[in-house]
Formats: sequence, structure tokens, C-alpha cells
Amino acid sequence: MSVTSNIDQVQQQLATIRVAVREAIVRSLHESGLIVRARAVVKAPVSAGQLRASITHEVDAAALTVTVGSTAMHAVYQETGTRPGYGPNAGSGRGMPPEGSLLRWVMRTFGVGQKEGEGIEFLVRRKIQREGTKPQPFLGPAWEESRGDIAAAFERNLASVTK
Repeated sequence: MSVTSNIDQVQQQLATIRVAVREAIVRSLHESGLIVRARAVVKAPVSAGQLRASITHEVDAAALTVTVGSTAMHAVYQETGTRPGYGPNAGSGRGMPPEGSLLRWVMRTFGVGQKEGEGIEFLVRRKIQREGTKPQPFLGPAWEESRGDIAAAFERNLASVTK
């Protein structure tokens, strides 16, 4: 009888440890997301701040994953750049940013009104179509620079389980 009760007790302790380890991993994922997000925000190119404001992180506790990214439509083009003729309208044969998509940026950057801005925006869109854009990576470098801090977060949180 004593052996059975010890096995039950060990199984209960293992279940408790399993839960504590999972919680430590989820905490580590959340911290990791915050770390990468903070670095990405600093590295993101800024005009009006929309890209920086759109950078988020999300933890999937069931899958034990964290995703850091941006909800801004242009984030992928900032991160990776584009080749000539590539972009949201590439399938239409135009390969040009959508009309109006750069208008606010043009008006702010060049200090012009809407009418003049529309002409300048067309020229910028055409240049992007012909030459593409250079990458301005912010998420990749943020991840690379954060690897040591992420490892430290996991070590710290998992160490707390064994104490």
C-alpha cells in the first residue's frame, strides 16, 4: 500500500511541476515578445509613426509560440523592400503602390497641398514601380539582437520553477 500511495504522490508532484514549467514558458514567451517588440519599434522607419504603433506581439499559450509583427499594410515592404514592378498591384500588371496610398506621406514630407501632392505621389509611385524599394529591416534585426535577452528570460523563468 505504501508503494501505491508514493506513486500517486509522485504523479501529483509531476503534474504540478508540468503546470509550473508550462506557466514559466508562457511567461518567457510574453517577455520575449515584449523584448523583440521594443527593439523593433526603435528600429522601424518612421514618418507618421503608423508602422511603429502597429508593431505588436501575441502569445499562443496552447501552441507555446509568440508572434511579433505589424498590422500595417506596408510593413512587409519596409522590412524586405521590393523589386521593380512588385507590390500590392503586381497582379494587375502595374506593380505600383495603390493610388492615394502615399498621398498623406507626400503632403507631409514635401509640405504641399492635396492637388500638388497627387502629382508628386504619382511620380513617387512610378519610381517605386520602375526601381523598387530598398529594404529597411526592423523585425529581423530586432530578433537577432534580442536572442541573448530571450535566452536569459527563459533561464530566469525556468529557474524559478526549480526553487
